[in-house]
Amino acid sequence: MSIASFASAGGQGGQQLGLALAPVAVSAPSHAASLMQPAATFGNYGLAMRFVVKVHGFDGVETLGSWSSCKGLKVDFRTQAVADGNAARGLPTQVAYAPVVLERAVEKGSSQQLRKWLAGLITDWRSAAKKPTGTVEISLYDAQATQVASWVLTNAYPVSWSGPALDADQNKVAVETLTFEHEGFWGENDLPEPRTASRGGQGAALGEDSSKTTQDLRVASLAPADQGDAGVVFAYTPSTVVLSHTAPVVPSAALSRGRAADGADSRDALAGDVELPAVDVLERARATTRITLRALTLEGENVGRDGNRLLGWSRFAAVAEGAPSTKRAELPRLRFRWGPQSYLVRLTHVTVTYSRFDPNGKPLRAGVDLTLQTFPNPTQPTNPSSGGLPGRRTHLLTGAETLPELATRCYGGPGRWRDIATANGFQDPLRVRPGTSVYLPGAEENAR
Repeated sequence: MSIASFASAGGQGGQQLGLALAPVAVSAPSHAASLMQPAATFGNYGLAMRFVVKVHGFDGVETLGSWSSCKGLKVDFRTQAVADGNAARGLPTQVAYAPVVLERAVEKGSSQQLRKWLAGLITDWRSAAKKPTGTVEISLYDAQATQVASWVLTNAYPVSWSGPALDADQNKVAVETLTFEHEGFWGENDLPEPRTASRGGQGAALGEDSSKTTQDLRVASLAPADQGDAGVVFAYTPSTVVLSHTAPVVPSAALSRGRAADGADSRDALAGDVELPAVDVLERARATTRITLRALTLEGENVGRDGNRLLGWSRFAAVAEGAPSTKRAELPRLRFRWGPQSYLVRLTHVTVTYSRFDPNGKPLRAGVDLTLQTFPNPTQPTNPSSGGLPGRRTHLLTGAETLPELATRCYGGPGRWRDIATANGFQDPLRVRPGTSVYLPGAEENAR
């Protein structure tokens, strides 16, 4: 833009509202005929040269002056392509707003104010945990200076400033550019109520105990299960949640022997030719549901503390079994919550990646990947009238078997013999003889 043309277009973002709404200027001969028409010709149409931009809401900033150009009012509805037979379908994923770019001629007053604000912003950006945000208001007017439309960029924050390109051989006005990113230009009053799934749908069935918390459903958290501790609350939702379970099926032994007798490889058994594994294998397999969470985010002043808590929850701790000399090790019981999903879990794997620090090295942001192992749901008795307790099974003592040996094999430690003795009402476990049928309490019964 030359100095002459810039002067003739002073109404396009001048320093005062009156200039911004000045009469339409003739900018090109080919458009002269239409632009010379009476103002009524344009009706109530918004004119591209008649707009006002206001930047405010940041600490210490009331206004950053006027702007002559505004670009980037755009929203993209991003989709994920999936195959549907021979066709492709697009499933919704994210709503993304484009950056908004403001331009204007360098002017002594407002440009100095902008540079001062940017200098303070750099200091805050280096040390603060969260980005500073404000509001950018864009208003469009018609030929009669009546507002036609407006856009308010919510939680806007600057991401780039560029100064003028200086060249002594060019007759151009020096222009500076300021770029904002934001979280949308449609406010809460402009959007309809979101459609929610009916109660009892798939989302509510994924977890358990979904109605027993008053936590904000929009955030995920991990906390000790038996304490009134808020635990670790993640700043943003995970990028993916993967649930996996392995069924402990084994090839039928009878089928394998028959195939071997015929000279066939027993490994060629059909997937459906399986038998149930032993009861104790089934008992352990009930707890094999794994939850993998990717790209959780910690942010704020407590990032270091929360990261250490997550690492601590993945370490085994000794638990006394009654006698001071008898101990066993276990991972702490935790409760993972997000929205309608709630799980009683142990934390088996955690990775904390610190990615932002203040000038003194204090972490301000971290990415977290978690692997959780769920506890089994209570097993119902096979025969409701039998009065059997959930998860119990029986074992016949043989030879020189003792309760401590049985506890070591079934529960991982000799000190668990007390659980067996209590479940069976044994007064003297040393007097239990071979041939005795012994109840083995299930995991949920032991937990109580």
